[in-house]
Amino acid sequence: MASLPHSAPRDDDGDDKYSKAPVSPSRWCSLEMFSFYFVVTCLHFLPLAMFSPIARKTCDEHPQCKGLLRRGWVGDLSLDLADNQWREFRANIPMLIQAAAAFLALSRLARHFLPPARRSVWYCASSAVYIWALSGTGGALVLFGIAGLNFLIGQILGGSRYNPLATWTFGVAVMVINEFRRDWLSLHYLFGEEFRMYDTRGLLGIHMSMYMRMVFLKMVSFNVDYYWAEQGMSGKASSWHMKALEKYSEAERDDIARGGGPYSWREKTARPSSDYNFVAYYAYLFYVPLMLTGPIMPFNAFISYVHKEQTSYSSRDLFLYLLRLLIAFLMLDVGSHFYPVIAICTSGAYEFMYSQPAHLAALVYMTLKSMWLKFLVLWRFFRTWALFDGIEPVENMNRCMSNNWTLEGFWKSWHRSFNRWLVRYIYIPLGGSHYKYITVFVVFTFVALWHDMNMKLLAWGWITGLTFLPEMLIKVMFNRIASLRAMKKKNYFRFLVAFGGALNILLLMVANMVGYSVGLSGTGGIASSITWGNALLVLYVVWVLANGVIFMQEWREEEKRRGIKKDY
Repeated sequence: MASLPHSAPRDDDGDDKYSKAPVSPSRWCSLEMFSFYFVVTCLHFLPLAMFSPIARKTCDEHPQCKGLLRRGWVGDLSLDLADNQWREFRANIPMLIQAAAAFLALSRLARHFLPPARRSVWYCASSAVYIWALSGTGGALVLFGIAGLNFLIGQILGGSRYNPLATWTFGVAVMVINEFRRDWLSLHYLFGEEFRMYDTRGLLGIHMSMYMRMVFLKMVSFNVDYYWAEQGMSGKASSWHMKALEKYSEAERDDIARGGGPYSWREKTARPSSDYNFVAYYAYLFYVPLMLTGPIMPFNAFISYVHKEQTSYSSRDLFLYLLRLLIAFLMLDVGSHFYPVIAICTSGAYEFMYSQPAHLAALVYMTLKSMWLKFLVLWRFFRTWALFDGIEPVENMNRCMSNNWTLEGFWKSWHRSFNRWLVRYIYIPLGGSHYKYITVFVVFTFVALWHDMNMKLLAWGWITGLTFLPEMLIKVMFNRIASLRAMKKKNYFRFLVAFGGALNILLLMVANMVGYSVGLSGTGGIASSITWGNALLVLYVVWVLANGVIFMQEWREEEKRRGIKKDY
């Protein structure tokens, strides 16, 4: 490799975070950890097990909640299918598996017989058929037209500094129209009533507005990646690439020499200008496995995998990954029989628990656990599909919801591909850590409005941004003040972290209940019922969570001992 392509922006992945960190002796068999095992068993899992019949009884006695349940397959228990997204996915699993099998069979043939430069034709053609099946002739034509206009913006402006600005302006305008003037995105509105017959939905009956937000992210990614590639620095070695080569294994460096490499290398490496073409653009925008839910990939990474498929997962690894997906699905489906928490929150039946604050606390925890498992299964299903096709998106859920005590760590491992997109295309271009106290609000405002343009999610975004400020300030203080830096080496520091982590977890629970469950007023009612006059319950919850954080810290130490490198 005589030269290395430019990568922009250059941010530190932190992949070598543990490479020089001291490793502590194992505490798994210590008295401290045995006390933790007791707390977790008797004061965490046991109360949650006792909450199951209470949750089922609450739902059965509430007509609207009971109406959201369906016939189950675990004994005589009903199944909670109140979540629309999960209900639709679950009902279509047989069809999705058949579609994935057919797609993969054809895709493997295309990889075998077509040269790398021609493989995008297959992906482009399959994507066109898929979009037509999703949204019909009218929806497909309008969507292709929007994508075409965005492509023209990128190609005409190229390396001009106005390219990102024009791309963002166009994309945001499309998103606003998609939210508030959806009828404008139809053939009969654009060309007259005689075209109304073409605006019927496709075979799968999914309106293009349902996945427009995913298309928007990819439109920005393609044009901005092309803008960085056209800055005149392609072919030059960046400092990031030089550092990355030092920490990569020999096998990874060999893979880079053959045109591949780890995901972070592919993501940050600009492609030749010829790769930023019309066919590759449409293939990327509407790539079938990742079209509806993601995970999200930058264009650079996607087209790199089209040319040189992933080598991170062997056949055995893929089988084990598929098995993990099945286990996660069963955990969620079985759990939905015993804990109808989504139905309780959706129907408003939680109001009957106001007099039982302990029940409300368990409801909040199990609701967030159900949400985490749902997204894990959804994203992992489509990621598995892509992996079998040789495309390797990042894992969206890298850690369990119950295995993060910092806000930064939580958001790095919840919808991780979106987090990386935000860092690459918003956070760093706006100044990154130099203006982090401002950019964090910009990022979370965008995240809220991207999900849905309403006050509930906007409140979630601002609450999340506010909760970040104390953590960022404390982190700066412990890095800059010598006496506080010295404290980090003390044994008691772990317990201070445990207490602070417990408070962080409570803030995360509040923010996510506001944004994705019962809204601002519902969360306020639940929070006041739990806390008002229930100091012992609050202390109990904080103590149990703090014990959990102690376990999380030991788990991180175990990762260091095993050489596992994560920065979240």
